[in-house]
Amino acid sequence: MLWEAGIHLAKRINKIGMLSSDTAQIFFEDVRVPAKNLIGEEGKGFTYQMMQFQEERLAAAGLLLRPMEKCVEATIEYTKNRQAFGKSILDNQYVHYRLAELQTEIEALRALTYRATEQRTERGDLIAVYRVMNGL
Repeated sequence: MLWEAGIHLAKRINKIGMLSSDTAQIFFEDVRVPAKNLIGEEGKGFTYQMMQFQEERLAAAGLLLRPMEKCVEATIEYTKNRQAFGKSILDNQYVHYRLAELQTEIEALRALTYRATEQRTERGDLIAVYRVMNGL
């Protein structure tokens, strides 16, 4: 059984995103792990998890690019067809500006994600996202 003596699961943490993945603290007290079941170096579990979070952040950024673009595309189509005061809402200068701004932000995220992924892949840089954002 997974929850044996010395293993305690704290209350599940409510979070904003990734709802399909439960998050909670797990406490291990006087738990022995056979050497054959050890993954990585002893005492490095927290470090390994922090490294995994970097991978997760890069994946999340990459996976969200297309859905964000689709939102902008759908908004363009809607505002093109929606009429107010006898003309298309898309003809409003501010609406045009805001949609262009949103698309620019998506392209900036794409460039940041690609560059951070490249650094992570080529150099093994665990803080690639932060280095790219700070121009390092």
